[in-house]
Amino acid sequence: MSGPEIVKSWPSEGIRRIETESLFGNVHLRGHESNKIRVEVSVRRSGWQFWIASHNSQTVLDNFNIHLEQQGEVLLIKAFPKNGMINWLRFISVHFRILVPQNRALETTIRLEAGNIRLEDCLGKHQVSTGAGMLRLERLKGEVDGRTSAGSIDIRHCKANITAQTSAGTIEARDSEGTITLTTSAGTIEMYSLVGNIYATSSAGTIEARDIDGILKVSTSAGTIEVRDMKGSLGASTNLGTIEAEIVAPGEFLHLESQAGNIDVQMPVSKGMDLHISGTVVRAPRFEHFEGIFERNRIEGKVKEGGIAVHIRANAGNVRIGSSRSGTFRSINKTLKDHTFTLPPGFFHLDLKGGLLAFGICLMLTYGVSSIMYFSIELTHNNALSDIYLGVVIGNVINAVTALALVFAFTKYLAHHIRHNWVKYLVLNVLAFVFSILGQLLLILVYWQYIEIGDSNENTLSLSFLYMFIPCFVTSIYFFFWQRSQQITRKISEQEFQLVSLEKLKTRAELDALQARINPHFLYNSLNSIAGLVHEDADKAERMTLLLSRLFRFTIGTKDQHFNTVEHELDIVRTYLDIEQVRFGNRLTYNLEVEEGLSQVKIPVFLLQPIVENAIKHGISKISGDGRIEVKITRSNNRIVLSIHDNGPAFQENFFTGYGLQSIQDKIKLLYGEQATFDIQNNDYKQVIIQLPC
Repeated sequence: MSGPEIVKSWPSEGIRRIETESLFGNVHLRGHESNKIRVEVSVRRSGWQFWIASHNSQTVLDNFNIHLEQQGEVLLIKAFPKNGMINWLRFISVHFRILVPQNRALETTIRLEAGNIRLEDCLGKHQVSTGAGMLRLERLKGEVDGRTSAGSIDIRHCKANITAQTSAGTIEARDSEGTITLTTSAGTIEMYSLVGNIYATSSAGTIEARDIDGILKVSTSAGTIEVRDMKGSLGASTNLGTIEAEIVAPGEFLHLESQAGNIDVQMPVSKGMDLHISGTVVRAPRFEHFEGIFERNRIEGKVKEGGIAVHIRANAGNVRIGSSRSGTFRSINKTLKDHTFTLPPGFFHLDLKGGLLAFGICLMLTYGVSSIMYFSIELTHNNALSDIYLGVVIGNVINAVTALALVFAFTKYLAHHIRHNWVKYLVLNVLAFVFSILGQLLLILVYWQYIEIGDSNENTLSLSFLYMFIPCFVTSIYFFFWQRSQQITRKISEQEFQLVSLEKLKTRAELDALQARINPHFLYNSLNSIAGLVHEDADKAERMTLLLSRLFRFTIGTKDQHFNTVEHELDIVRTYLDIEQVRFGNRLTYNLEVEEGLSQVKIPVFLLQPIVENAIKHGISKISGDGRIEVKITRSNNRIVLSIHDNGPAFQENFFTGYGLQSIQDKIKLLYGEQATFDIQNNDYKQVIIQLPC
């Protein structure tokens, strides 16, 4: 490969930011020991070589607007074709190699329509995106935001805060440290030897992790989750898949949830834990110093007076827990790095019909391609026989058109109007043979009678009769595969319908179960408060009793509904807060705000009250001064935004695993899937924010 066509350098002292933009081409940003910024522009052949053979690189570059210039503290690197040169991009591409000082922090922005992006040995803040291409990040420090629409992402040996997202591709991250967020819509995520806070989400793919030290939170909608050698806190959830986890050194929490799959966990069982485990069947060892409920389908209690928050739930699957020293689970003993794949018994066994059919297809394709090459060469080089070969080619084209016309014209009719399968093939072959004869007769009348074949080739025409059977063979093969595809499609459709029906029933049952949950602690506290007020302040006791009755009427009145108006939900919240005001007195104030026009918008039933209850329990009750709760409902970008704020202390690290918030997350996930979001802000203005689609 030849060297770059353009090379240009700048002193790095006056440059703070590098902006790179191009339609097609790769970008390689690499750190070097020099104190200068060096840009190399190269032309690469990306299409048919015959096109570019008559065009040198300079000619190609002359048809592009290439900008390499410094504007203040910004270095601009851009390449776009001139007017009317878009089609050239099918054949060539302009690539950039950018060398920057290794130890100087720079801001870089790279935007490509199509092309690969590679960053290595750099320091600073990087924002990179490509429409179609892969991202490779190596030995980076600082912050990285990388996005690709159709490509894979590879992360290695980085010490940086990384956000990586792809719509259709896999993500692999190795030997890195920092806060790493990985997202893919249709692909797997693999993570090895990572340290820090790791977040991974896949819509339709598996997630595999090995040797993670820190906090790991992963989720997938349709895939399995496998975690090995985990040291720290783990949160994992999947809708359609299993979860396998090996915890070597547990952190503050372990939160695992599967909507339709089993959960296998291997972890130290001798540590102090708060256990909340449920499933169709729960299998676990007898914990030492355990106090609580130990039943067939659930475990609720404490080990050694509590400690690690363990929440494991398999809504439609089993839960198995074993000691990390026992090695009870076969799946745990496998490593992610060294997979051993075994093929199912009989994988290499093919039935006789399938084997013969596959051999025949391969033979015909090989012979067909060879024949095309042979006749093409003869037609162009052998003038003596060109007329004969041309006639043979025309005859083959007629056979091909005949087969194509038949399969399109009669396939569906035969499938729906003839019962027996052998009759279908018989009719199809007869039609193919008849039409082939007609086509060959037409060829004789129009072409062969005017061609002098000679005595040596008389047998050639007589043997051409065999060509008439080729459309029979081709149409039979096509009809066979068409029938098989229809059968498979029909089975898949039926299974999908059954799956959707079952999923709807399951979702309805789960929503009903969530709706039926009433926090007993609130009821106990309220009744105790009423009992205490009976002798001290009878009016307050009466008011609190009426408010409590009204709150439970809300619950009964919405028993069979999953949605309610914002106005009705705020009435529930207002009633609940009025009850708590009786308990707390002047220590509690609240404010409820609704944007105009949103009062009649439908939201899930009992969505706000559990969050407000958590705010009282974990926030207001912890302070001695005046407590305040604010509930705001607004509209933003065609989404309903619900925010709940309190002025209590900051949320604990494992706050999201509590009953109230977990039930809310379950509810919005069941109703909206990935269209809704649930966020907790733990800054100076702490709040819980829920965003729902309008």
